[in-house]
Amino acid sequence: MMSVWVCGSHKLLRAFLILIGFATAVSTTPSRATDFWNRVETLKTGQSLFQFDARREKNIDQGLDLGVLSSKFSKKITWSQVEKVLPPSNKGSITSYRQQNKIKKDAVVAEFEYRVHSQDYFFEPGWGYGFSKDWSFGFRVPLKVTKYSVQSKLSVNDQALDVMAQADGVSALEYREKLIEMGRSVQLETNQQINDRDRELEMGDIEFLSKLALPSFGKWKWSMLTLVRFPAAPNHNPHDGLYVQDDSGQFDLGVATNWLIQSFHRWSIFGSLGFTVQLSDRQNVSWRENSLENSEIITDVKRDLGDIGFAEVNSEFVINQKFRVLGGYQFRKKSADQFELSDRDTTWSIEHPEEHTGHLGMSYLFGRIDKQAPYEAQSLARLQVAKVFSGPGSTEDPAAHLFLEWFY
Repeated sequence: MMSVWVCGSHKLLRAFLILIGFATAVSTTPSRATDFWNRVETLKTGQSLFQFDARREKNIDQGLDLGVLSSKFSKKITWSQVEKVLPPSNKGSITSYRQQNKIKKDAVVAEFEYRVHSQDYFFEPGWGYGFSKDWSFGFRVPLKVTKYSVQSKLSVNDQALDVMAQADGVSALEYREKLIEMGRSVQLETNQQINDRDRELEMGDIEFLSKLALPSFGKWKWSMLTLVRFPAAPNHNPHDGLYVQDDSGQFDLGVATNWLIQSFHRWSIFGSLGFTVQLSDRQNVSWRENSLENSEIITDVKRDLGDIGFAEVNSEFVINQKFRVLGGYQFRKKSADQFELSDRDTTWSIEHPEEHTGHLGMSYLFGRIDKQAPYEAQSLARLQVAKVFSGPGSTEDPAAHLFLEWFY
């Protein structure tokens, strides 16, 4: 496909871009309304663009379902395990309690669940070039550093806790601490794996983008943005105790339409509408049954990540020739991720709720500004803050984006 882009004529290239219009250029990250590629304008013939995006995102509870096909990220303690650590002379009360309540020895008496807090730091350089006044082409190379922390939660029946504490000759509070110690070894082991990952800088999937200007209608301007995302992110390690499923590692195809209503005095309204198709691939995953200790590696699992649709509307106000402010809203919906183990006749799916994001931003344009061609500025700096109000990415902290763009 790349050979067609390089060797074909402009007409063939444009036709090809339209033909792949069954997918979208939407990113899997929060709204990027200030990004050049998400706006109507195209580069002039021979004009180049270098851009850099830096942002931080904080996520909570991503790891409750670790490994694509794992059960809850938890450790369960049974009555049998409790009896093993009790003094022989004190086991009678535990046995009596179980028999009275018809509880089996392998029944779960306490469970630890682990919450995963992650902070992602993204650094994304990109480049673009204007092949003609109507067609721009470019690419982005995402880089990411992730920091993880794990917090544990103990769930235990209060009455059972009192019985176990009495059998051990300690208070309920002291015995709760003992149960926590029983699960701590797994958490420490996991944290060691997390610390090892903290020091790694990972490359994400490389994005090739193309923007084609479409005919204008009155005050309306249109362009079509297409994307091909090539898998360049490293394959995840199925032995990693803290693998979190994301949308990387497979081919994506996309198209979105960008639109703009020309300025009403100092106001302008613009937005995007699109859809992403994520092609299926195969991975090795970890299968866990009820606990972290009992796991095995399943090879060649078919992974079909959900397709993504989005709609976005923004409004921008021109303060003066240098400063502009922007606000907007994005709706995003991803269909279920599907996984299939052919040798076990087993399927697994992960549903995703709708995501609603609001964002505010400000841009500063350096250099001489041409009102008829605002992208003639030598460089632009943009700051955007995005807040996911509901959906899988919602947190208390907003995600801040810093965009730097140089046109030359």
